[in-house]
Amino acid sequence: MARIRSNQPHFIYVVHEDGWFDGPSKIGTATVVKYRVDGLRSGNWRKLMIFATYQVNSRSDALVVERDVLSMFADQRITARDWVRVAPDDIARAVSTHPLVRKAT
Repeated sequence: MARIRSNQPHFIYVVHEDGWFDGPSKIGTATVVKYRVDGLRSGNWRKLMIFATYQVNSRSDALVVERDVLSMFADQRITARDWVRVAPDDIARAVSTHPLVRKAT
């Protein structure tokens, strides 16, 4: 596996279960979103769909955005990790307006 450099472009992704548009949804970070979501799919019997991806400058920026957005939906957390009972478009809107986000991909 390639080592992740902290200054290489990183991505925030929003994933949801197919057919569910009011949650559960997941926000996460990755350098290659497809590989990360493929890994999530292998451990989930439900069909997961990528709703949106956004580019940031670095892994540290990605982690800040993820933390900030998750704190906005803290009362909707399903797990101790990154799943929330929130519509994916609400999460995507919060990510897209964060000052560290460069662009949607």
